[in-house]
Amino acid sequence: MTPPTDAVRTRAWIAYALPALCVWALGAWSLRWTCDDAFISFRYAANLVAGHGLVYNVGEWPPVEGYSNLLWTLAAAAAIALGLDPALAANVLAATSGAALVLLVTRFAVVRFGLSGPRAGLAALFLAALPVVACWSTSGLETMTTALCVFLVYERLASGPCVRGWQAGCAAAAAALLRADGAGFALAALGVAWLDLHARPEARVAIVRAGMLLLAAVCAQLAFRLAWHGDWIPNTARVKAGLSGLRLERGAKYAAAMLVVMPGLGMAPLLALVATRGSAKCPRRVALAATALAVTVVLYALWTGGDFLPFGRFLAPLAPFAALACAALLARPARWAPPAALLLVVSAPLATFGIQALPQALHFRWNEERAIPERQMWANARERAAQWRLVGRALKSRYAGSSIVLGGIGAIGYESGLVVHDLFGLVSPEVARSGLPLVRGSPGHDRRVDPEFFLPARPDLLGAWISPAAATLDALPPHWRDLVSAGRARVERHPVELEEGFPPGTELRALRLLWER
Repeated sequence: MTPPTDAVRTRAWIAYALPALCVWALGAWSLRWTCDDAFISFRYAANLVAGHGLVYNVGEWPPVEGYSNLLWTLAAAAAIALGLDPALAANVLAATSGAALVLLVTRFAVVRFGLSGPRAGLAALFLAALPVVACWSTSGLETMTTALCVFLVYERLASGPCVRGWQAGCAAAAAALLRADGAGFALAALGVAWLDLHARPEARVAIVRAGMLLLAAVCAQLAFRLAWHGDWIPNTARVKAGLSGLRLERGAKYAAAMLVVMPGLGMAPLLALVATRGSAKCPRRVALAATALAVTVVLYALWTGGDFLPFGRFLAPLAPFAALACAALLARPARWAPPAALLLVVSAPLATFGIQALPQALHFRWNEERAIPERQMWANARERAAQWRLVGRALKSRYAGSSIVLGGIGAIGYESGLVVHDLFGLVSPEVARSGLPLVRGSPGHDRRVDPEFFLPARPDLLGAWISPAAATLDALPPHWRDLVSAGRARVERHPVELEEGFPPGTELRALRLLWER
């Protein structure tokens, strides 16, 4: 293994990481947002701080595990308890994680490969320019922090002459608690560390120690889940996971689409394998480790059926390993390796600017008619979350104590505090128990019920939205118009003030169900 260089001892490598950090900051700022899904965790956190326990709807029992990020939810609760905006706190933590990844990759390239500062900075620049890193360095979700913890599992073991098993184990435990799938990714990171370092006895011992901490975290969370939620798996997994031909098809298209949109994620490990063939030295082992992690991530995306959100969230753990592959490429003497690495860097940010060529054959968001650029998908998701926050705040002041049927339960649920019946079943376990067949929908939207599914629960509202004040009822879905025509519901209109943030000329509308009292 390459010993630490003078550049490492003097921390001179940090200077070469600064351009990459600037590129990362520009990308993260240009794609800054807060995802609607993040507000699900914020609502659980707010209820916990308010003394209701870790619940989505106050008073429910047993509490439904409609979140998939326990540690992140607890961090949001800590922010709320300190009087902070959980969305701001979550975005700061995600951004810190993104910046830390850029620095760690630079250091790894210098320490492990003995790369010069400029070459190490080029590998970090590749990571910094990837859209998946830029997009998920905010969002309010745990994606980038989980990716950091997964990478730390490998980095603590493999980046230098000392193997740090307990530190790697702490990172693995954090990954397991941050996301329901974090334990699997942490185990994969331990696996690729074994692939890289198994010839060293002290490394084998350290990997076993890290695995013990990971197992302890998984067992502790399982004990909590059984005690509090009364279930072996999260309700989110019951709704979203499970093998089927439909999900395998969609997952394959998702993985392929994201590798087309961000080709460097797949090309960097492949090029590093070619460049290091015939060598048993460090770059070859790291290239093999990066490739193994890439295969694991792609198989996971295939199994889950993909993800609806922009810029390949499920591929985020692959990003730092792809950057290590880029560093391995730069460490080889082949003439073509540096130009290939430079091409990876130049092509990395194209999708951030909406430049992508995705064939319709790889269209996987089946709720949409056609594939749309990831940049546009991000803009749509950002706008929806912002509008739903406005709707939630307006509902809180006009319908406090009511219940509502929703599809997007995040921002509206968090801001309104209303009792929510979830069309996609994340916080309504009766949807998963209904036994209804999957529909050909986008990822996370294939186990949907119609709003009328919840009529036996006698909800107060069947929906709420921002509408132009001059709009007629003709814009309503046909089944809602039928309810209004039959006298079973009415559309209630509420003027709004510009100070509430609504666009000029709009109002809040809600479909109230009329029940006999």
